Parts: sequence; C-alpha cells; structure tokens
Amino acid sequence: MKPEVAYIALGGNEGDVIANFKRALKGLGDVLRVNAVSSLYETKPLGIKEQANFINAAFSATTTLDPFKLLKRLKLEEKFLGRLPRKERWGPRPIDLDLLFYGNKIVRSEELVVPHPAVFERDFFIVPLLEIASDEKLKNELKNALDNIILRGETFIIQKLEDLSWREFVTSLLMGL
Repeated sequence: MKPEVAYIALGGNEGDVIANFKRALKGLGDVLRVNAVSSLYETKPLGIKEQANFINAAFSATTTLDPFKLLKRLKLEEKFLGRLPRKERWGPRPIDLDLLFYGNKIVRSEELVVPHPAVFERDFFIVPLLEIASDEKLKNELKNALDNIILRGETFIIQKLEDLSWREFVTSLLMGL
C-alpha cells in the first residue's frame, strides 16, 4: 500500500498521561514514522464534568497501514497502555488515540469515520493540529472552525503546557535518536 500521512490526536487524564503519550509514540514506531508532534494542552473534560482535566496533543505520521488496520493498531496500543472498555462515554482514561485524518481519504463505516466527525468542532483537536498541519487548505479550514468555536464560547483548552521532558522527547523522536 502507498504511504499516507495520518493525523492522530492524543488525550488522557488518568495516571502519568505524558508518559503514556511517549510510550504510545514509541510503541507505534513499528507501523508509522512520526513527522511532527504538537505541544501539550490542558483541557476541560467533555461530557462528564466530574473528572480530572485532560492533556491533549496531536501528531502526524506516515504509514502504509490502511485506515482500518491503523485504527485497530491504535486501539491495541490504548489497551496495552491500560485503557479498559467502559460503559460511559467521555469518561476518564489513561490514553485516547483518535484517528483524525488519513491522507485525503473519506471513510464512512460503522467501525470508522474519517475525517473524525468532531475534528472541526473541538478546539483540543484543532489547536494542536494547527501547529503541525502542513497543508494550507487544511490550516485555513481549521482556523475558520476555531474562530466559530470561539465565537460560540465552546472552548475546552485551559492552557498550553510547557513541559521540558515532552519537548526533549519530541526532539529526540523526530531526530531518530
């Protein structure tokens, strides 16, 4: 299969979330090559409000897996890092890996929808993507969506996190160290 660029969101609010992000990026190294990684953002929880704030980020990567196999691998990585199936939606979790975009492909199935159905509705997806997106058309769409979110007052991001260990990790990952 021809290599494609995928954009994947990272999120979590249980345990050492940043360590889980690092483990996920390393653990997925056998099926993708990371191209860019965003900063970390502290965000309010969506849905269930009585839980800890989340940490969110995003990354782009090149992969030869088709979108369904990539999704399966992302879910396997979540399980490996301690995410258990839960009945409630939007509850606490140690890690969440969401496939946001897969090249220019559109996928609509019971198992997978790409682009992610909420990608243009949540600032915790948009802001990290704006840092790493290379396509100008996509950047413009993201900026317009972010403007609309701000106008509606539906923001979740509390602050950008400055974490030196994250920056050092990302730099070494991207340099192949």
